[in-house]
Amino acid sequence: MFLLDTSVLSALTNPNHTSHTNARAFRTQCATQERELYLCVISIAEMRFGLSMYEARMPRPSETVLNEIRERIHAAMTLSEPIEITRHVANEHGQLRSKWAWICSPQKAAQGKLKGNPPERWSDDWPASKLQITENDIWIAAIALTHDLTLVTCDKDFDNLAKADSQLKILRI
Repeated sequence: MFLLDTSVLSALTNPNHTSHTNARAFRTQCATQERELYLCVISIAEMRFGLSMYEARMPRPSETVLNEIRERIHAAMTLSEPIEITRHVANEHGQLRSKWAWICSPQKAAQGKLKGNPPERWSDDWPASKLQITENDIWIAAIALTHDLTLVTCDKDFDNLAKADSQLKILRI
């Protein structure tokens, strides 16, 4: 069973994407082997954000172009019912983010008290720029870990998280 990262969803639905052929071949292979593909609500949010930002551009893109993007988002969403964020995913997210923070900056992590904040506020002191990975990618990886899914991606963004948690299975296409 596989969780598709947003990069794979984009590649699957956009014939002009550089990984489109690989993504389609992967999907076909999964279909013939009756392997299930999943997406998550984070990927939907990322795609919707991109569309909303593009719609607000000046000059506004043509309706033809916007409709093509809307169709790609709809096609991605029809691949499966999206996996939601649950308290189990939230627990996994917190643990994974902590594991990566210890690898990324062990001296800062060992300080024990960050900027006078209590531990529940420490996440504010570990932004994506410090961790060198986006918060959304940590959430996507946490969903894959929680549901024991192999995370399929087109990029290297998840490699560091796989170093932080050996249970995270990554397949790059």
